[in-house]
Amino acid sequence: MYTSYIGKRFVEIYNRKMNTDHTTESFFDTVYYDLFYDSDKFLFSPGNTPIFQLMASKKSHIPEERIAARNKIKQKAEDYVHSHALQPDMSFAIGYGSSDDLGTTSGQISSIKMSLPADDVYASWIGAGLGIGIGGGQNLLIDHEDILWAIYEGWNVYRKFVNQTDGIKNKIETWNGVWLKHRFSLAFNPQFPDSFRPVSVNNKGEAQMERPSWIEIFSMLSLRFGGTHLTAYVYQFSQMNTTVGFIQINLPEIKRLYEIYPVLFPEIGIEPEELMKHFETAYGFITVCQAGIIGLKQLEPKDLRKYMSGGEKIPNEKNYEKSPITFTIYLSWIIAMLNNKEFLDLAVSTAKVLQTYAAGGGAGRRTRSNEIDELLERKAKKDFIDKLIPIMQNEPDIAEQLNDVANALHLDVPQDNVGYFITLLRFKYYLPTNVLNS
Repeated sequence: MYTSYIGKRFVEIYNRKMNTDHTTESFFDTVYYDLFYDSDKFLFSPGNTPIFQLMASKKSHIPEERIAARNKIKQKAEDYVHSHALQPDMSFAIGYGSSDDLGTTSGQISSIKMSLPADDVYASWIGAGLGIGIGGGQNLLIDHEDILWAIYEGWNVYRKFVNQTDGIKNKIETWNGVWLKHRFSLAFNPQFPDSFRPVSVNNKGEAQMERPSWIEIFSMLSLRFGGTHLTAYVYQFSQMNTTVGFIQINLPEIKRLYEIYPVLFPEIGIEPEELMKHFETAYGFITVCQAGIIGLKQLEPKDLRKYMSGGEKIPNEKNYEKSPITFTIYLSWIIAMLNNKEFLDLAVSTAKVLQTYAAGGGAGRRTRSNEIDELLERKAKKDFIDKLIPIMQNEPDIAEQLNDVANALHLDVPQDNVGYFITLLRFKYYLPTNVLNS
């Protein structure tokens, strides 16, 4: 399973950085187990394992019992290797299936002989400890050296934090997500890593850590590793293991959004990390994973479609002033999707022409406004151009300028981007004139 791969990968990284020669078993014994379980406050307690049973029997405070739990895991691994079983099970190998075909994770049982060595069992614990928890209960495993090492650095901080703080739940994945977001932020101080205290108290008076959203994690990674593409393994371990699979993360595309925003809206003066706090997406994480890749398209802002061409609302000055950051996020995302400054310039100039046309109708001004309203309701290229032609015929002086947008839509704007371009034009026409000047 992928937890074993990540565990072995990390031990290789650890040996190289620390000049050691650990096997996964020796790392499990002398580094991992001591850090996670040499205390009555465990950092991780996967279900159905000897560790979980130790907590359930309330014996985690007894050192001899903790040693016995470790030895039981090791014994199970050795028994598996010598029994020639088809595959290890989740009671001692994290992320693997149930021990029989009646268990809740029996879907992971295979009749294929896997012949895994005991090292894979120990590696599965290490790999699972490197899972990144995100909102919604999903976890990520990412095969990237800097990310894995940053998570490992956080283990030591978490151990101190748990020792000093009562009521912390032993969810290492939650901590890893919270820590990783902090570790790659501008707020991180490498001289005082232990000063990080990410706990709040809920309405029941209980200490809790709030998992970052997937957009926060991928946005932060885009700012840190924006020139690369990542592959994330998405899963959830509970009473029943759930696997979404491998998802490609297009960090350069995601980073484009955070690079373009301050250029378009310098007057707002908001840093990329602050912008993340305001960014809500239209779809949940499991939904966006269905595409198999997460890039700009999957970051579509929440409620944007209400204002797009053919939508139920018209963007106006009143709702813009009520939530300017939301609307500037809409505009930035659309422009990032178009990824062509010429389209931005064309939308801005065309909106000005249409505004001039609407204002010049005299007694027929309302008719002209209705014409433009109908034009900007179009979603398809042909429908838009068909509505544009009468406007060009009514006002020959602007026909040449409007012909430019017709030609661009016909020849230059890809079919998939037509709706985005018309929406950008729609926003520029209806919003205040000082928004998105070019």
